[in-house]
Amino acid sequence: MLPFPAILKSTLSARRLTRILALDKSFTQDAPVPDEPPAWIQQEQRIDHQLVRGIGIPALTANIVSSTIGAGIFVIPATVAKGLGSAAPLAFVCCAIAMVLFVTCFAIAGSRVSLTGGLYAYVEVAFGRYVGFLAGMLYFLTAIGAVAGVVNVLANSVALVVPFLGSPIMRVVVMFAVYASLVLINIRGVRQARVR
Repeated sequence: MLPFPAILKSTLSARRLTRILALDKSFTQDAPVPDEPPAWIQQEQRIDHQLVRGIGIPALTANIVSSTIGAGIFVIPATVAKGLGSAAPLAFVCCAIAMVLFVTCFAIAGSRVSLTGGLYAYVEVAFGRYVGFLAGMLYFLTAIGAVAGVVNVLANSVALVVPFLGSPIMRVVVMFAVYASLVLINIRGVRQARVR
C-alpha cells in the first residue's frame, strides 16, 4: 500500500494535469470537416438510394416492442427478482436510465449518418472500415446469442404447456420450427418487396 504522502502527491499531479487539459482549448475544438465525404462513403450512399425501404416506422416499432416483450417481460423479471429480491425494481430503474443514454447515442449517430447499416454504418463513418467491420461482427454475434436465448425460453415455455415437447430432441424441433417460420416470413416479405 502506498504511503499517504505518495497518494497525496499523485492526487495533486492528477489535478494539475486535469487543469492543464481543461485550459488547453485545442482538445475541445472540433476536427475540421471536409466539404464532401470521402469517395467510399459517396459510393455507399449511391447504393443506399437503390434499396427498397419496406419497413416503416410502425413495423420497426412493432419489431422493437416484440423483442422487448419477448426478453424483457417474460424472462428477465423473474431472474432479477430471484437474484436481487426487493432491490429488483431499483435495478430496473438504473437499467432504464442507462438504456435512455444508450438509445440517445444511437439517435444522435443516426441523425448524423444517412447510410443504412445501423451500428456498422455509424462506427464505419467515425472510425473507418476495419473498426466498423469489428463492431458489426460483434453486434451480429450478440444478436445471435440474444435470439437464441429468447428461442430457448420459448422452447421452455412450450414444454411447460405441452410436456411431450420437453425432451431434448423435441426442443430442437421446436427451435427449428421457430427459425424456419421466421426464415419463410422473411423470404416471402423480400420477394413481395422486390422491384419489378
